[in-house]
Amino acid sequence: MKVLIKVLIIISVSVFSVMPSTVNAQNQEHSDYYYQGYTFKETNGVKSASPYLTVVMIEGEDEQPKAVSMSSAIGDISLEGTPIDIYKQNKLEVYAGNELIGVYLPKQWTEKPPFPNGNMNIHMEIPANIDFYTVKELDLPTERNISLREFLKTMPDIEMDEDNFFGKESNAGLRIFINNSNLTESKLKSLLDNLTVNYIKNCQLVLYNEPNKYFSGAINITLVAGNPGSFPSDTQYINSLPLSR
Repeated sequence: MKVLIKVLIIISVSVFSVMPSTVNAQNQEHSDYYYQGYTFKETNGVKSASPYLTVVMIEGEDEQPKAVSMSSAIGDISLEGTPIDIYKQNKLEVYAGNELIGVYLPKQWTEKPPFPNGNMNIHMEIPANIDFYTVKELDLPTERNISLREFLKTMPDIEMDEDNFFGKESNAGLRIFINNSNLTESKLKSLLDNLTVNYIKNCQLVLYNEPNKYFSGAINITLVAGNPGSFPSDTQYINSLPLSR
């Protein structure tokens, strides 16, 4: 049986609540704080997205990951749904395929933030010119009324185990992006059978050259309708401090 990788929500949210906070400073486990940001590189003074990087969150002195996700084609990375203890020195390990390319230290809070919940920025600058994946355009079928599930089942480089997808040569999962947003398990299951190919503009298979134990790559689907977003190159990246790169 292949290793099942749970799909995490990575839809970007940047709106902070202004309601009064009753958060206990000693226990953020049930708080609404979570990490969100972009992975990016800078070349000749120009910032651009660093996509498809595996990001592993380690909380405090724990040895096991608390959350694992992947940056989208526009570099967006979100761990929404995973509450964090903002008073611990957490760290984020960033992998290009199977290679650890950086460990980053998000801000450790020593007093209560001015906002009671929302995202803590984790914008992370990544070394440029790292070659760790290949992209293959998947030809859409002439029969446009078939479901997304039936379409993906015909792809020779993709294997399925119920509602989970894997690279053919790896036991690690494929992350699913639709318009650069990740999907919950229930949403993915619904779309597999209800989204038909005639709503798809294009579909790419991203495969790591060397898969890690979490992912072998991604399936990136762009729809005919909707906004897939873009990398905000004018954003100021001041929130994450690199421990090593």
